[in-house]
Amino acid sequence: MQAGALTGQGDGQGAAQAGGKPQYTQDQRALQQQQQRLLLLRHASACVAPKGSCPKARADAANRERLERQRKITMHMQLLAHAIHARQCDKQGCKVPGCDAMRQQMRAALKQQEEKDARRRQLMKSWYRERAQRARSAPKSGSAS
Repeated sequence: MQAGALTGQGDGQGAAQAGGKPQYTQDQRALQQQQQRLLLLRHASACVAPKGSCPKARADAANRERLERQRKITMHMQLLAHAIHARQCDKQGCKVPGCDAMRQQMRAALKQQEEKDARRRQLMKSWYRERAQRARSAPKSGSAS
């Protein structure tokens, strides 16, 4: 592969310039990442820096952490969009993968919360009744005769 294909020069497939940065195709990005990993391995085989102090390895670790954070954020956003769809969707047999299952889970959680609230309300009502009964049956003090 020519170096020009990765820099956005050459065949013109990845040459669309947007804001000074070349736009790569998915295959070009994968190839570039693979080449970067190979260069890092090549460097690591000859590096004499003490373990954990090589600036190239630290930069690569920071890049991996950044990519992992992005992946988690992307997954979270997808899950959120999926949940919003499931909450609003009312089609039985919806084509969105997992929509029916998520809708059922949401309904079950809502039912469970409603039951919990009903038990709490019932306990509070009985507590107020007992309190009122005790107040009525308690002797009145402070009456001067």
